[in-house]
Amino acid sequence: MTLQVLYPAARRLASTVLAMGMMAGCSASPPESFDVSECARADENDVVTLKAEDVKFDFPCIAAPANRAFTIHFSSLDGTDHNVAIYESAAKATEYLLGDTISFGGFIDYPVDPLAAGENYFECTVHPEMHGPLYLVAS
Repeated sequence: MTLQVLYPAARRLASTVLAMGMMAGCSASPPESFDVSECARADENDVVTLKAEDVKFDFPCIAAPANRAFTIHFSSLDGTDHNVAIYESAAKATEYLLGDTISFGGFIDYPVDPLAAGENYFECTVHPEMHGPLYLVAS
């Protein structure tokens, strides 16, 4: 009897989680009201500062200008190598940048060619668990 009572609730929960995942996966660009306060953001010189420490990026996302070149100023505070790569999506079919790796205490500037407005994907190819969305925002 307990299974009959819990089963409909479990189905509703599973359906809700599935629908939320599908909606998140369908997002092609940040919403109009997107708040980039949690992202590494381009400054007035179109430079994004990003660090690697404890095998993670210091920001979960990047926000940069659409249709303009920008630079990622990247540094490593870890005892292991890191880099930044940018792809059209998490599927990695189209690569826009494959940055050189750097070691502890190192830094590098990655020039990024202009990209269209929308959402892309970035990761550390040495540690693919380090990744996030790259939002290209029209100004």
